[in-house]
Amino acid sequence: MAEGKYTAYHVHGPHTRSSTGITVYTRHVCGVEHMMKELMAFDRKTLRISNASGVHSTCIAEYVLGHILSHIHRLPKLQEIQSSRKWDRMKFVPPGRLNGSAELRDMTLGVLGYGAIGREVARLGSAFGMRIIAATRDGRKRAHNGFCVAECDVLVIACPMTASTRGIINAKTLAVMKPTALVINVARGQIIQQDALIDALEDERIGGAVLDVTDPEPLPSNHKLWSTKKLYCHSAYFGCVESI
Repeated sequence: MAEGKYTAYHVHGPHTRSSTGITVYTRHVCGVEHMMKELMAFDRKTLRISNASGVHSTCIAEYVLGHILSHIHRLPKLQEIQSSRKWDRMKFVPPGRLNGSAELRDMTLGVLGYGAIGREVARLGSAFGMRIIAATRDGRKRAHNGFCVAECDVLVIACPMTASTRGIINAKTLAVMKPTALVINVARGQIIQQDALIDALEDERIGGAVLDVTDPEPLPSNHKLWSTKKLYCHSAYFGCVESI
């Protein structure tokens, strides 16, 4: 940073309009849609705006891969068996099968939004031998030609929240997904139509879901998401790690 005077302001509240002379505005989170109301307090013609895009990429990508491994290798089922204090192989290995879990190798990992988080998710998935397909809005950063949710064993949502991405994962997109597919949202809650996701999970039309974000946040205690089966809901918890 260039030499000069830097002042930190807490910009929430009525006093923000008295915060004159500010030339740089930055937030410690990703995205920009939540900044709009706050920026009304400043002269945006001379204001430089930035966010913390990329700062959470490592911890969130590791969080995503942790849930993928847990889901594919059915670790919750193993924990359930352990709590019963008796090993019953039939509870883990379905009838007619030789094993109780699959492998990530050769599975298809779809990444919707190929920014810093999406690229790190793809890098870690590649290390496990997963086939990566990814897409951005402009199509310039595709890891593979073409993108189709029907191909995905795992779909990771890491795109910005915009008018074009609001509700992009809906009843129609969920209907064409594999019945074993795992959906993980680390972007914004509004990108998924949550009622459609709940229906797909309850009807076992997809294999599971992980939500690091929801709509609204925080979720009220009586919200359906808390009790939806095969759903893990944490609400932006894994953006908070020691290294940040």
